[in-house]
Amino acid sequence: MLFATGTTAEMREGTLGDGYNWIRNASGKQYEAHDVGALFVMFPAALLGSFFREVAVDDWVAHPPFFIKAAASLTYALVAAGGAYCLFLLFALFHQKRTAFLGACAFVVTTPFWAFSRCGFDVLGGAAGVCMLLWTSARLLLARRVSAKEVAPAFGSLALACSFRYSLLPFLGLGLCGFLWLRRKDIPLAGYLAGGGTFLTLMLPTFVYNYVRMGNPLKPATVATKYLEGMNALTGNSVDGFYGLLFSPNWGLFFYAPHFVLLTTLPFVWKTLPVQMRQTVLIWGMATLGYLVPISHSVNWPGVVGWGSRYMVPVLPIFFGIAAIALSQFWARYKRPVLALVGVSFLVNLPSGFVNWHEASLANASAPWEEQIRYPWARGPRQQAAVWRGFLDGLRGIPLHSNPEWSKDPALYSIIAFPDLWTFRLMRMSPSGLAAGCTATLLLVTGGISCGLRLVSIRETTVLRDLEEGPCGLGK
Repeated sequence: MLFATGTTAEMREGTLGDGYNWIRNASGKQYEAHDVGALFVMFPAALLGSFFREVAVDDWVAHPPFFIKAAASLTYALVAAGGAYCLFLLFALFHQKRTAFLGACAFVVTTPFWAFSRCGFDVLGGAAGVCMLLWTSARLLLARRVSAKEVAPAFGSLALACSFRYSLLPFLGLGLCGFLWLRRKDIPLAGYLAGGGTFLTLMLPTFVYNYVRMGNPLKPATVATKYLEGMNALTGNSVDGFYGLLFSPNWGLFFYAPHFVLLTTLPFVWKTLPVQMRQTVLIWGMATLGYLVPISHSVNWPGVVGWGSRYMVPVLPIFFGIAAIALSQFWARYKRPVLALVGVSFLVNLPSGFVNWHEASLANASAPWEEQIRYPWARGPRQQAAVWRGFLDGLRGIPLHSNPEWSKDPALYSIIAFPDLWTFRLMRMSPSGLAAGCTATLLLVTGGISCGLRLVSIRETTVLRDLEEGPCGLGK
């Protein structure tokens, strides 16, 4: 499959993409520039479509059947759900399942993760992999007896995250090495062998794809000369980049997740945290800082159009996990202020869950990207304002501003109509789509109510068995 993609890309040249987005290898074939994780996760939907359509590849890619569009659209929603479930498992190591579930839900709806779970950016797959890595590394640190069952999943999680965002590898890899060092006296040789074997097996497609495109298994296509001399050039101003990534109103993470301000309270509760929790904060905090350094130094640190900087999405679970530690320390005494912060974060991200935020933000991308990242352009919350405008207009029945011809095509109109939910898109397509969409909506609402009732009825008060006498006493 990895070698065949070059043939497909060659067919697509000039019709479905521009030359800048394709990498031409030594044999002259062209390949997509991003990492292999997104290719694999979308492959089942594409394969399913190929069984039902005997047409030229260009037409098949440009005009797939609607049910294949639905399958592709739901793919990343399932990836996002998997990441949220891993965060639930992480929080369940320390809290009641009800609290863990609410924490995982809060991660989704109070951060840009919600917006990106509704699209096909590869950064979402990286974030889901990081969610899994946080959970598996915590199990590795806290297990009474370390075996291959703890080591192999941690290495597998690292490989999955880096299959979507190869640039995470040096920083998350060093972070995982930190956990291995902390448990070095307890890990048997079989554990290291299982971990290394799992990592190499899952990373093999990435290495092969790198070799096919660049002639070097360790060199991703995103560091091709035309990128390093263009949008990926590491010639930016790091001060501008750090300000933009974290604090600028238009891109900054703290403006898209205001409750992350709880991170500033950690010094006040540091001594009260268990030593293993402090080690975890330091390891993943340093890994995140390491990741931010080259991103902030890039001339294209915002990632052009996004809900905030899309390059920050892979490390959202780390920010949220550390903020959750601070939240747990202040919850008993400052419940109302903490709830207010969480509520504000939810409201900030609310419109991105119901509006095509990418389409709504396109007007903000009219300026050259070199100008978008400068301070005068980034100092106002342009993206939030555009998406909120689309949300409020949608409540009044006004679609997003677009080409008037789009209103004549149900498929195009569904992109700008409100609410931008897949079941509602289905309803707008045809009478059969209306029936299918109503049925799916009814099932989803019923399932949500059932889960809510089940959540309220939970009376469990214990954590996982393997932590009840863990090395740091967190399970006691």
